[in-house]
Amino acid sequence: MRLAVRDNLVFKLLGRPHPIELSGWDTQLAAKTAELGFRAIEVGLSGNPAEMPTAKLIDMRRLFADHGVAIGQMWSEASPLLRATEKERRASLDRFCEYMRVARDLGVVNVVVALGTFHATSHWARHPDNWSERAMDLLVASFRAAAPVAEDMGVHMAPECYRASPLNSPWRVRQLISRVNSPAMRVNVDAANMIRFDQVYDTTAALNKLFDLYGRDIGGGHAKDVTIPEEPTLIETVRETYAGNGTLDYATFLRRFDAQAAPDACLCVEHNTPEDVVPAKEYIERIAGKEGLVFQ
Repeated sequence: MRLAVRDNLVFKLLGRPHPIELSGWDTQLAAKTAELGFRAIEVGLSGNPAEMPTAKLIDMRRLFADHGVAIGQMWSEASPLLRATEKERRASLDRFCEYMRVARDLGVVNVVVALGTFHATSHWARHPDNWSERAMDLLVASFRAAAPVAEDMGVHMAPECYRASPLNSPWRVRQLISRVNSPAMRVNVDAANMIRFDQVYDTTAALNKLFDLYGRDIGGGHAKDVTIPEEPTLIETVRETYAGNGTLDYATFLRRFDAQAAPDACLCVEHNTPEDVVPAKEYIERIAGKEGLVFQ
């Protein structure tokens, strides 16, 4: 496995906004990623894939490689597969298929895709129908439609799963993978997104159940942690934090990720404040070392 960092964190450390144009992924970004000690990066592209020619994408890949950094996986956040209207869903599906060509040109195997929502104005907001069978059926239909493109491009489709999405449990993830039935269908393991409040103080059992259900259908992962507020309330909420600052059993997480994901799969540090990037990285590396695991 490879330890990577989300590009938006590096941009924040540089004091730069996340770009849309390809020119934003430049020498300064590659050099800063290498300076932080990462040998892989996850890029989140949101521009028009039709304006991302193969030659420029190959140049971008080489630029990072010249600094010893691989583009390990790609976020396709701008193409959520569940939308408020059928017209929007089909447009997002077309865009997602175009992004898989972009991933191939970048040398990326794992494409992390936003699942979306029925909400009219947000790709991430809750909606009462997000957990319906209709939502699951639409996701299956979208991934089945995209699967021939993914297989042709040699890339994996890995949904980002979380509690507000239709894939709000490991069992639902397993159902999706089985129903799509494509060698290109994977999952992005973001374990913190799947931990319930009653599991916060015993994440080991939850992690083992998750990995049991995911099997070897793991495309990559995101590394963060879970905690709950110290002040007592009647309605409790799980909050995310940086790796090492919560209760997630990272020894179990890393052991099972390493055993079940492909050898070059990326585990990406994300959703930190910029100043927490290095502590999170060092914590993950320390736990990996204790478990006898080595990052590529």
